[in-house]
Amino acid sequence: MMIRKSVGFAVAASLLVAVGLAQAAKQSSPMRIWKDATGKHTIEAKMIGFENGMVQLERSDGTTLTVPLEKLSDSDQEFIQSGGEEPGGGEPQELKEDDGRSAGKRSIAGGGHAVRFEAPEGSWAVTAVRLHGSRYGYPAPPKEDFHVWICDDDFQILSENKLPYRLFQRGEEQWVTLRIRPTNVKTDFLVCVGFNPTQTKGVYVSHDGEGSGKSMVALPDGPRRPMENGDWLIRAMIKPAKADTGKAD
Repeated sequence: MMIRKSVGFAVAASLLVAVGLAQAAKQSSPMRIWKDATGKHTIEAKMIGFENGMVQLERSDGTTLTVPLEKLSDSDQEFIQSGGEEPGGGEPQELKEDDGRSAGKRSIAGGGHAVRFEAPEGSWAVTAVRLHGSRYGYPAPPKEDFHVWICDDDFQILSENKLPYRLFQRGEEQWVTLRIRPTNVKTDFLVCVGFNPTQTKGVYVSHDGEGSGKSMVALPDGPRRPMENGDWLIRAMIKPAKADTGKAD
């Protein structure tokens, strides 16, 4: 299938970048139609790799290209999250401890933002994290990643996810969805987010004004202390777990 616009699948060349991939992944998904986030551009290709927030696609003519995950449609992002299965199984559930009202914002140097959650009875997987915040520092986002960890109740890491700073915009705080590798969790689990901030780059994370005792200033391998006077506006999106979903390699 031909791309509908000569500029390609992306809005100009910035969205799709041709790359030479030599067997980027041992397994690949079937050929399917992919859409960009605007819904205006499509391409027929199969996924041959996904790493550090970048999706590698291969067309039927062997041409390979890489696309930032956030530039794809919601259904395509869910396809990748599910490990190569078409979206289905109902809407995800959102777990939260905050009241939805920002009373302030903080950037934690030498630490991170952690929230303890309790999943409903059953088998669940965390598929995304929602965070209310904004980037600060230089106008251009740093060319580096921040980390989202899913941990058990003892801060043992179940999965580590690296995501690009460019997901956050400067200016007013807003909700950002951070799509991660689906990770099986038990009833009690933790979401930890670390930005390794400095004076010239970082992310302000919003918090409400009255704490539940579930939020902390913590990282999996660092000091931990309770969050005072509020909960981070950080939420976990969960779906019923699949048998092959679980702890990262």
